[in-house]
Amino acid sequence: MTKYTEIYFILLRGLTNAVSRAPQFVILCTLLVTAVSGIYLFKNFQINTDNEDMLSAQLPFRQDSISLSSEFPSYSDNLLVVIDGDSPSLADDAARVLYTELQLNPEVFGEVYFPSGDKFFRKNGLLFLTVDELYTLSIELAAVQPLLGVLQHDTNLRGFSKILALTIAQIDKDKKTQEFDLSSVLNSVAEIAENQAGGRNSTLSWDNLVLSKKLKAEGLASTRRFLILRPNLNFASLKPGKRAMDEVRKLAVARGLTPEKGVRVRLTGSAALATEELESVEEGMGVAGLVSIALVATCLCLGLGSISYVATILLTLLVGLIWTSAFAIAIFGSFNLISIAFAVLFIGLGADFGIHYVLRYHEEKRLSLKTKNALSNTVTNSGGPLTLCAFTSAIAFYSFLPTDYLGLAQLGMIAGTGMFFALAVSFILLPALLQIFPSNKSELKKRNKSKFNVVLTLPIQYYRVISIGLVLLTAGALLLLPKIQFDFDPLNLKDKNKESVSTLFDIHQSGKPIYSIKILAPNLKIGQMMTGQLQVLASVDRVESIDTFIAKNQEEKISIINDIGLFLLPSLQHSEKKKSLEHRDRLLAIANILNNARIISQGSKNAVLRDSAIRLISAIHRLPKTNASIQNLEISLISGFSAKVDILRDALEAEIYDISDLPGHIRERMISRNGKSRLEIFSKEDLTDRAALTQFVNEVRSVAPRATGSPVVILEAGRTVIKAFIEAGVLSFSLILLVLIAVLRHFKLALLAFMPVCCAGVLTFGTAVLCNISLNFANIIVLPLLFGLTIDFSLHLILRMNNQEKLRNLFETSTPRAVTISAFTTISSFGSIMLSSHPGTASMGLLLIIALAFGLLCSLTFIPAIHPMLNCGKKL
Repeated sequence: MTKYTEIYFILLRGLTNAVSRAPQFVILCTLLVTAVSGIYLFKNFQINTDNEDMLSAQLPFRQDSISLSSEFPSYSDNLLVVIDGDSPSLADDAARVLYTELQLNPEVFGEVYFPSGDKFFRKNGLLFLTVDELYTLSIELAAVQPLLGVLQHDTNLRGFSKILALTIAQIDKDKKTQEFDLSSVLNSVAEIAENQAGGRNSTLSWDNLVLSKKLKAEGLASTRRFLILRPNLNFASLKPGKRAMDEVRKLAVARGLTPEKGVRVRLTGSAALATEELESVEEGMGVAGLVSIALVATCLCLGLGSISYVATILLTLLVGLIWTSAFAIAIFGSFNLISIAFAVLFIGLGADFGIHYVLRYHEEKRLSLKTKNALSNTVTNSGGPLTLCAFTSAIAFYSFLPTDYLGLAQLGMIAGTGMFFALAVSFILLPALLQIFPSNKSELKKRNKSKFNVVLTLPIQYYRVISIGLVLLTAGALLLLPKIQFDFDPLNLKDKNKESVSTLFDIHQSGKPIYSIKILAPNLKIGQMMTGQLQVLASVDRVESIDTFIAKNQEEKISIINDIGLFLLPSLQHSEKKKSLEHRDRLLAIANILNNARIISQGSKNAVLRDSAIRLISAIHRLPKTNASIQNLEISLISGFSAKVDILRDALEAEIYDISDLPGHIRERMISRNGKSRLEIFSKEDLTDRAALTQFVNEVRSVAPRATGSPVVILEAGRTVIKAFIEAGVLSFSLILLVLIAVLRHFKLALLAFMPVCCAGVLTFGTAVLCNISLNFANIIVLPLLFGLTIDFSLHLILRMNNQEKLRNLFETSTPRAVTISAFTTISSFGSIMLSSHPGTASMGLLLIIALAFGLLCSLTFIPAIHPMLNCGKKL
């Protein structure tokens, strides 16, 4: 024992004796400090939920991302409103209603953008079709022009019955009229009538009726619309985007934009993803915290069998938790998404100090010592191991501090310091509580020593077999390590049951890419040059820039559009406002529709058309013939027509334009105020595939080394995190080894302490391969923690071994039981994290359980088995 060690133990005994003399005063002072800490914590508690702050802003790829965001702030922290309608008209109407209403609330929604509803695109939308698509559209519009003219001048149920009659009359005479798919019309009307009879409203899609299957396949009759919102977010809140999201949902319900009305409104985008991910973490950590305390309390009750002992440990645990939380707020000002998980880690690890202290105290009490003497002996015998374990655990956490993973570095600082708070309350508050609430000798359940010893002495009796078995098992697991996978995609860490995540995957499955690379070109000219270089890359599908908004072949397309206008515009001129029909007129119109449907059902040679007509007749007969019912049918059939005519009329006014004619709000999304050009590059391949993502990023970076965007961030963040954990793992391993050699003063003992850790690590990751558990940004925390946590099991056993005359006597002491109970409390605490609905957090809990289970197994078996072969001086 060195001079400094002796001084430390003298101070510990002095502290314990002082506490023993005035336990009530110590408890009172401790509770006062805890109360002040709790009040400070309550008043200043904050969580920084900005995910970008998790990695160092000094990293090159972070710098590129920050530069892009500063030049184009409208793309950051967005809400994407996804509107799906039963028809294009419903989707259009719903999007327009939301767009108008959201603009009225700038306090919540700083910016609202409706791409397909923009005046520029309404006017010039046809110019973005190909020449072939425009020719096809002109033929189709020519075919239906007479019908559109009739309905435009008589926009009601009567007009609709007229165009139906005209179509039937001409269908066998004029093949062009067949472009107007009569079967589709009849089925659509029948469906609307059926829905109405079933109490559900829907509207007729004029896009689906007018456009051919070819054009609909090109997406010209899409039933999905998007709104892009840039809400005002409060990152001091756990749910920064919740207010805006709630407002959108309330507004959608208030305006009848619900599935029952044929419209579905969903939210995704970076702000929604962050908010709902934080909800998952909050819900999961809240449940995990409560379950963790309950499981730890249960393990303590079962392991200790003493209510007073359990109560003292839980009370010291609570005090340490409050002190650590207050320290975190005082140092950092707020928690982050990762560091908030320290509470569960503290509960699991902090309990270990109390367990070892209390069981050693009980062991001393069994010798019929007085409480004060038992406490003095306890701190003398267990103070060293507990202090050493606090240091090793703290080193494991502190090893994150030098890394670029700032989110985890903050967790490391908080949890590492928390180990010393846990140690402090164990040396100050715990002995005071044991003085006030002493446990009777009979209170601790008597263990069946024979059975206990039979199990725990097996490694000593069969150390050769166990040693060989562990070596072979570890060697087998070592062969599996090259197969371990790292999941770089952050989407896979999110709860897929959350609307923001499921909506994003839905968008991806519909063929719209969710990942793209962005490039910040110094100016327009260089941007155009880079576009040419990027478009020839094998992995690049397309490049979008300011030039994307300039339609190609404008003169030829304008000529076709003008031709369409010549024959169509006269039919689309505004007519005098018609008086609404009387009920009698609507009934006559219904009768005409039924009569024409009967003609088809009885005389058409087309079986599909006959079936459609029969379906329509049946559907209309099921409708009540009341004025309200028939008027509702009229609205469902006609309401979308006028809006579609207005859109078509605007589109026929397209003119040739150039980049200078683009509206300011469109230019600002592609050209910054500093003249920098924004390029967006899309891949041909699915970027959820790791190999495709890597190839795409590497190829684009060969042209633009400072490219950014989700694919680059995913790849670089993954590399940064892996590097951080390797650095933390090597650092914690090295520092802990140096500490053990310095304290134990015996290289073989230090080596012995680390052998279970190494075996547990190999077995943990080998099991991950066998169970198909991928490493990710969350569960990779297991690697450095394994060194700090598993080493504690080994240290308690080794240090107690060196104080026993015979190795077998070790299992007559409280230490193996304390190691086992503390391991189970830690496993129970960490295991509660598995209950989180957040997949990343849950996977962290699962891997921690596996790691700690192997750590306990290897420590209890490996150390006694290997100890004799190291000739450390103990007799069997």
